Amino acid sequence: MSAAILHTQPSGSSAAGQEALECAFAFSSLEIEVAMFFQGDGIWQLMTEQNTEINGFKTHSKSYSALPFYDITAVFVCEDSLNQRGIAASSLIIPVTHLSLAAFSKRLNQYQQILRF
Repeated sequence: MSAAILHTQPSGSSAAGQEALECAFAFSSLEIEVAMFFQGDGIWQLMTEQNTEINGFKTHSKSYSALPFYDITAVFVCEDSLNQRGIAASSLIIPVTHLSLAAFSKRLNQYQQILRF
């Protein structure tokens, strides 16, 4: 089985980012192939400078560095989302693969399960 975790919400607006990470780690522990996808406001999850505690949510951005320990190496970002928000790739906390919107959708749909957070 394979699962795609799709991040669409900004960090600090809800617990969705933390829940998505926990889900990815749990799936990987069950030997399910996991990929992380970031689109729309979800790309804010990958920013180096975050302060989500002001909204009452724990900052979880440092947990993304643990992805390789769980054999999660497929991390994709929608290039159109980056460009629309004026975000440079150098400001992201982990290495990612940039995909055009069409390529992003095509890659996402290659997974058996898609979980949107």
